[in-house]
Amino acid sequence: MIMLCINPALDLPHFALLPRHTFIWNHPVFGDNFLEIKEDKQFSSLYLLQGEAENAVCDLFDERVRAHFVNLVNKSCEGKGEQFLYYYDGHQFDPSRLDAFIEEAFAAFELFRSKKYTSVS
Repeated sequence: MIMLCINPALDLPHFALLPRHTFIWNHPVFGDNFLEIKEDKQFSSLYLLQGEAENAVCDLFDERVRAHFVNLVNKSCEGKGEQFLYYYDGHQFDPSRLDAFIEEAFAAFELFRSKKYTSVS
């Protein structure tokens, strides 16, 4: 299941967030280079984070964003510029959970979208 959100007001650094147990450890753009957020062992134990601009990506994944994904577990997302991709890869998806998936995707998207406006003030 995949959901793509596009918002011209966004300017996300290029990043990928994958569950640590993922079967794909070689991203087509980032390869097997991973960023580590040392101060958050729980997040780092659950997720692999990749990005082109390490500081920008780590700043994007502040405590609030990391806590959100720790509570989700097993969801992936990627962002670049005005695009945000949210997905649940490698699992059978129950169609009756579609509404919940869409709500999760929009909640994650809103975390990143709202960062743009809070960082401006």
